[in-house]
Amino acid sequence: MADEYAEAEFERVPSEEQSEDVEMPDIAPPLVGVDRPYGDDVMAQGCQLEPHQSIEKGFKETWPSKFIIAVDFGTTFSSVAFVRLDLHRDIKTIEAESVRCIDNFPDMPSGISADVLTSHQSVPTELMCYAQKDQVWPEDPSNLDSSDNESQCSYDDDWASSVDGDSNQDGERDVVSARAAKYEAKNSIWGWGVHSRLVKPENIPLELRHLTNFKLQLDDATSTKDLRKKSAQELRRLKNAKAEDIIAEYLGQLFKHTKKRLGTFHGLQQDSQVEFVLCVPTSWTDKACRIMQSALTTAIKTSQLAKLEQGMIRDLFIVAESEAAATFALEDCESLSNIITNESFLLLDCGGGTVDAITYTLIRSTPTRMQEVVNPKGVSCGSSFLNKNYKKLLEERLEHANIIGNDMSLERIIAAEVQRFENEKRSINILDKKAHIDAIHIPGLQAEQDRELRIRRNKLDLSWKEMYKVFKDCLDGTKDLMLEQLNQAKTNGVNVQTVILTGGFGESPSLRNHLKKILRKQRNLLNQEIDFEPSRYVQSAVARGAVLRALRKEFGPARITRSSYGVLRTLLYDENNPQHRKLWVSRDRADGELYIMNTIQWVLSKDTPVGTKYEKSFKSRHIFQMHEDFLCEEILYVSSGAHKSGYKYGHKENKGAEEAGRILVNLTFLKTTGRIKPTTVRNAEGKLHSFYEVQYDLWLIIEGRSLRFEARSPINKNEVKASASFCIAAGFVPGTE
Repeated sequence: MADEYAEAEFERVPSEEQSEDVEMPDIAPPLVGVDRPYGDDVMAQGCQLEPHQSIEKGFKETWPSKFIIAVDFGTTFSSVAFVRLDLHRDIKTIEAESVRCIDNFPDMPSGISADVLTSHQSVPTELMCYAQKDQVWPEDPSNLDSSDNESQCSYDDDWASSVDGDSNQDGERDVVSARAAKYEAKNSIWGWGVHSRLVKPENIPLELRHLTNFKLQLDDATSTKDLRKKSAQELRRLKNAKAEDIIAEYLGQLFKHTKKRLGTFHGLQQDSQVEFVLCVPTSWTDKACRIMQSALTTAIKTSQLAKLEQGMIRDLFIVAESEAAATFALEDCESLSNIITNESFLLLDCGGGTVDAITYTLIRSTPTRMQEVVNPKGVSCGSSFLNKNYKKLLEERLEHANIIGNDMSLERIIAAEVQRFENEKRSINILDKKAHIDAIHIPGLQAEQDRELRIRRNKLDLSWKEMYKVFKDCLDGTKDLMLEQLNQAKTNGVNVQTVILTGGFGESPSLRNHLKKILRKQRNLLNQEIDFEPSRYVQSAVARGAVLRALRKEFGPARITRSSYGVLRTLLYDENNPQHRKLWVSRDRADGELYIMNTIQWVLSKDTPVGTKYEKSFKSRHIFQMHEDFLCEEILYVSSGAHKSGYKYGHKENKGAEEAGRILVNLTFLKTTGRIKPTTVRNAEGKLHSFYEVQYDLWLIIEGRSLRFEARSPINKNEVKASASFCIAAGFVPGTE
């Protein structure tokens, strides 16, 4: 513990009514897959189920249990994996086969391929939302959820409204408006329901917006810039909608289905203990993780999948997607059991938006732990680009076609065909030149006499060569990324023995066969052949591995903060301090002194080791006029910046800081019980001022992945007068114990 009671830390936090603005002469203006209704005991009784089977029977709870629920929120598809734990069972005995996935998602479109039906463990990350014409204004902005405030209320907003007249002059929103302007989805359609609509585009109202790739709004990688731009255009059509709102809406729908399945078939009850696991890209910043954590919190609340404590997730574990996928592959696949400690492998995570390559060395086998040995890299050549190329092909082929008697526009006809391709592309092996390419049925399409156009009545013929061009860019992009990573491994002195393939695009026979063909010609650092191993359950491998990773948290990594934490302050003006001379100040009516507004005292710095438990205390000082109650508000801020302990002033130095939470301390009893007497002083202007001064301790206490913010009594140092807890899982490196 560290007590820092320096004189400079005694500050006053006046309200607007207690102060008046004073402009100093030189002051600048302020700136899933398998449901088994009887849990693991079904397998114990010898009941063998295929991965795509689902038993539709009820469940009767017979013993206390805990659930670990992992969500892989993907760019194009998402999945939820879980394990139900008998509280008397040793978790070390739980293996990969015990992890289940949520399945039986609603609105699976008719005519979908058998391959997709049997791997029915993921659901499209897509929404259809109605554009709102009117802004939503809650009656009382203070009633907004803390999870909303954490992600939407930044220090920039507070600064813009903290000084009278300043925010209006700069045209910035005040903090109340910033919190009140919130998008609310009405009658949204999600997942397979979106796909069911897309194959019948004539029934889609114009005001219904189709949202895809919204996960990428939290990414800042160059490789996803174009996809982000397109996704952002659709978001702007929804008034007041932010990426967090859309993510929370989607996850809320996903969790409602999850709750129904777990409650019906696996014994989830209202008071069941639940640990959530969130999978995030390795490249995400702590701020992106905080936004995702906030969206997850909102989704849990709206779906009532589990109880929140003080508005926060009781138990949240965050893990990198690549680490989760690798963990599942290594623990599930017998052929990968030959990878032993200090051996290396390349993981290719082939998703809808990007393909990511990361090379690991296994540093521990029980529990599985790995270390990056080559800088990871991602490229935009995921399976969604197949759709883009297919759409371009149809646009070119049908540009001058004659269509009669079809009520749909050409744009909607093509959109419906692209959607059908989305449902069938996983079964196409484009490397088979003899593969039959079905003609596309387009009602009203008129035949062309020129046979080279290959347009018949109601049918458009496609050649193998045309379809190969649809796949070529994605196959070559993945191949080039794999070869670049293997070559870099050699340069780094790393001997890669296996390439593991995972992700939804990883189940494509076209991609698998292409990569196998390329790898036959490759040799590793020791001139050995490189094995190729597709992971089982490629669509849900990340979520399944996240459950396994949550079961075995021991052996790190070390708990080190990725964020800085500080408390909002007003600081006594010091005319001898050069830093103070160009700052905006206000004169407090209680003591008549000048104070610097909107200062943050940074208490806990980024990159600080905090161990299993961390505590830090510091003083807080407040002054009050004679007639006032002693109500002290303390506001905790979080920032991605590496702020050293101490004071940072105003907008520039604290840019990007976000409110993490607040507490209100009522110390009026000090006055009513006569334990405190007023102070009378003469200020610099010679005026007498009588006021009360209150000092007490503030504490930041980190336990596990939670932070407790406490104010303790000035009379009894161990008596907590006000406290609030916050989940700060996003503030640590993913995978932290």
